[in-house]
Amino acid sequence: MMREADDEDALDVRELRPIEGGTWGGLLFDNPRIGLPPALTWSFRFPFSEVTRDYGSSQIFLDIDWLPLPGASWRGMTGQAVRGVGEPAESSVYFFQHHQYDLIDLEIAEQRDLWSLFQADLAAQGRCGRPGDRWVRGSR
Repeated sequence: MMREADDEDALDVRELRPIEGGTWGGLLFDNPRIGLPPALTWSFRFPFSEVTRDYGSSQIFLDIDWLPLPGASWRGMTGQAVRGVGEPAESSVYFFQHHQYDLIDLEIAEQRDLWSLFQADLAAQGRCGRPGDRWVRGSR
């Protein structure tokens, strides 16, 4: 996702400016046919300002899905944190298409009723990222 010398259309991490909003939710999932027991996972969406290119503009979103947070509950998210989580969790940034990341750090700093303050960092390594990719950060 970092700008390369020969790719002026690539998204530059300096263009990521968080904006107000975002969503989070839980998903209770199981599949007894293949032996998956019931598990509660979490999804988070962080919006960023639009980024414009000569051919158009794109709203930027940082999405984290299928994230396990052992011990988390709807009303008790404050202090929940994960570091260096990969699969089964998925993370991507949308900029005209999805750009996947391998590792997720997420911390829930504060919760007041349904309002919450989250911070997420993503890193691309190996197959999903290019050498030199940086952490992408979203806060909401």
